[in-house]
Amino acid sequence: MVKSISHDVLIIGGGIAGLRAAIECAGKCDVAVISKSHPLRSNSVAAQGGINAALSEDDNPSEHLKDTVEGGAFLVDQDSAELLANEAKSAVIELEHFGTIFSRKSDGKLAQRKFGAQSKERTCYAADKTGHTIMQTLYEQNLKRKTKFYDEFHVLKVIIEDNTCKGVVALEMSSGEVFLIKSKAVLIATGGYARIYDPCSASKASTGDGQALLFKEGIPLEDMEFVQFHPTGLYPTGILIGEASRGEGAYLVNDRGERFMQRYDIVRKELAPRDVISRAIQTEIEAGRGIGKKEFVHLDLRHLSKERILEKLPQIRQLALDFAGIDCFEKPVPVRPTSHYTMGGIPTDNRCNVLDEKNEPVKGLYAAGECTCVSVHGANRIGGNSLLEAAVFGRIAGKSLAAHSYQSQPHDVNIKVAADM
Repeated sequence: MVKSISHDVLIIGGGIAGLRAAIECAGKCDVAVISKSHPLRSNSVAAQGGINAALSEDDNPSEHLKDTVEGGAFLVDQDSAELLANEAKSAVIELEHFGTIFSRKSDGKLAQRKFGAQSKERTCYAADKTGHTIMQTLYEQNLKRKTKFYDEFHVLKVIIEDNTCKGVVALEMSSGEVFLIKSKAVLIATGGYARIYDPCSASKASTGDGQALLFKEGIPLEDMEFVQFHPTGLYPTGILIGEASRGEGAYLVNDRGERFMQRYDIVRKELAPRDVISRAIQTEIEAGRGIGKKEFVHLDLRHLSKERILEKLPQIRQLALDFAGIDCFEKPVPVRPTSHYTMGGIPTDNRCNVLDEKNEPVKGLYAAGECTCVSVHGANRIGGNSLLEAAVFGRIAGKSLAAHSYQSQPHDVNIKVAADM
């Protein structure tokens, strides 16, 4: 028997984009978050390195925009990227005010590190657990606002009739019961599809569910070929050894003991764009210069002080210990490129409206975060912009959802839509 429930706003996905949107809706309408795992197990939790914002006196949003466009191989939608860069400062300060415990400098200001393809130290961080820290904060804020959560529900269908989204059909995994959840406005915030490749640094949940659900309903997908391979996945598992390590000064070394990135980008070396470093590592491996002729090179942190590693890279050290049995204090860490992030996805405009095959908004349907292609990343995302995109466009999506909900009447949906699944 199908159960029918309704909410003003339904958010599919419990990562940073979804939780930030829910906060924006709270108090303005009846909002619920549905997720196939508990929100604190979403892929956003695994983000290590940081979140970008032009905060320092020698930096500005225009420089941030320039680095984003260049890093994306000039295939970025520049109006969207300009919005991202301009909103970055307020988004990060807002996260701090919500309670995110960012790392700080000795003068009390937010600490920032330099990430690949960036001209400034622009990436705010919480040691190397930035996504985890932000997620804890946003989840707490949602509990405070009494957001309704449906954990471990798998969405089977997004209901679109007459170019209007009216809700979803979902399966409660623990009971096997099917639910028709009607809603005036629906947000897709389900993350990327990096798990189509192996090895992969993303969580097991990164299977492109939101993209597939809308593709089945006739929504075209955009730039699906743009998949980012992070240069430093732990060998052989592919678990992320984050860019924070190279931001703090770690070196990449081949079987000859050479710091080989000098051959591929003499200026930026280990802080070149991720696609450049990934190709460089693969080139070294295919040329027979992988460690012991195997399919990995070394990431060397031994020249960094133990104090620095324990303060700024504790999770990276622990991951290498737990999954490779290597203490980076004593030995270099084996790494190779790993599938990490997807730049393509659901086409949206800057208000997070989902666009149909005629490039027209689908009424009541929105998307934000990695599942989208608002195209702030072009062909290659620079480090620190993923958490930023989720926070900035999650907030924008929340405003759009609340406004649409306020202006709309509840939908009449035939329960047979769910019964026929």
